[in-house]
Formats: sequence, structure tokens, C-alpha cells
Amino acid sequence: MGAIGLAVEVGAGAILIDDRPARRFAEAVGLNVIGTLGLVLQAKRAGIIGTVKQEVQQSAERDVDLAEIE
Repeated sequence: MGAIGLAVEVGAGAILIDDRPARRFAEAVGLNVIGTLGLVLQAKRAGIIGTVKQEVQQSAERDVDLAEIE
């Protein structure tokens, strides 16, 4: 079973996914979706990490779609 199916089965309500088609499918089945950069930004806002610059630069180098940041 894939991650989306498992999240639905256990009633997780949310899932961490960066792949755009998978994100759309997860949203279509009612899951709240967050990407890696969105999670990093939440950690920054919560004071868990001090900076996101390095993480954002690394993601840009891997061609992550920054428009998907939640």
C-alpha cells in the first residue's frame, strides 16, 4: 500500500509529499498536504530551527517548485 492509501486508511488527515501529481491526488481524497519546504518553514516559525536559507537553496538546486510552499 502506498503512503496516500495508508494515510487514508489510518485516518491521518495529513501527509508530507513533494511530488505534484501525488499532492493533487492526496488533496482530492481529503488529505491535508504539506511539502518539505512547508515543513521547514513551519519549523522555523515554531523556533525549532534557526534558518531556512540553506534548505531553500538546496531545494532550488534540486528544482523543487517553490510555489508549492504551504
